[in-house]
Amino acid sequence: MSPAGAGRVVRMLSNTVLGNRDYREMVLDAPELAAAARPGQFVHVRLPGAIDPFLRRPFSVAGADGGRLSIVYKRVGRLTSRMATLRPGAELDVFGPRGHGYRLEPPVASHAILAGGGYGAAPLLYLARALRDLKLATRITLLVGAGTASEFLWGDRLEAEASWLEAAFATDDGSHGFKGTVLDLLETRLPRPATGVRLCACGPMAMLAGLAKRWPAVRAEVAAEARMGCGMGVCQGCVLPMRGGAGVSRYARICRDGPVFDARRVDWPAALEA
Repeated sequence: MSPAGAGRVVRMLSNTVLGNRDYREMVLDAPELAAAARPGQFVHVRLPGAIDPFLRRPFSVAGADGGRLSIVYKRVGRLTSRMATLRPGAELDVFGPRGHGYRLEPPVASHAILAGGGYGAAPLLYLARALRDLKLATRITLLVGAGTASEFLWGDRLEAEASWLEAAFATDDGSHGFKGTVLDLLETRLPRPATGVRLCACGPMAMLAGLAKRWPAVRAEVAAEARMGCGMGVCQGCVLPMRGGAGVSRYARICRDGPVFDARRVDWPAALEA
C-alpha cells in the first residue's frame, strides 16, 4: 500500500481497445499493487506531472495477476481521453489499491450470482476467478447488462471460461441475449428464497438502488460508484447516506468505508437525490 496520499509511478504494458471503441483495458506493470489488490477495490490514477485534470480519478481493479494490474475505462473526460492515446511504456501515477472489496472468506455459497451493469462489470470477472480459486462457491454465474450489444465487456473472455463459469447477457434493446436490464435477467435467475445464494453487483447507482428495492431482504454486496477527490476519506466528497444513522454516522465514505457495501445498509432514495 502506498503511503497516505502518495502514488507510485508505474509503467503501462498495454492499452487495448475492447468491443466498443470507447472502452479500453490498460495493463500496468505493478507487482506491489497487484499483490495487495482484492476484487472490489480501486486505484486512484493521474498522469505524472500533469495539472489538468488536477485531481486523480478512480478505476476499479479489473484484474491482478503475475505482477500485472489491469483497469478498464471508458473514454468520457479529459483524463480518460489522454489515457486512450498512451502507448506501451508510458507511465501513470497510481495510488492504491484503496477501499474495501468483496468478502473473500467463508461461508461457502452454493451459488454465487454476480450482476454487472455497463462497464460496472469490469471487476466481476476478477471476483469470479477469486471465488473459484478460493473455493468459496460451488457454482458461479455472471450476468452482464448493457444498453446494446456493442457496449458489452468480456464477451469473448466469458466464452473461454465456460467450463466453470455460467454467463448470460442482457441488452435494453434486445440486440444480444435477454431483452431487458440486467436486473430483469437476475429476476429469472435468483431463486426465492435465496438460501445459500451469494449476490454481488457493480454498476450505476440507479441499478444498485433497483436491486435493493426488488430484493430488500437479500444480503447483496454492491460496489458503489462515485467521483472521488482525495481517495482517502478526508475531503468527504464521496459520501453515501446510510440507513439508521444520524449526524456524522448518517454517511459513509465510499473511498474508505466502501466501495463495497451491504445494499441493505444504504439509504438508496437519499443516495439518488444527492
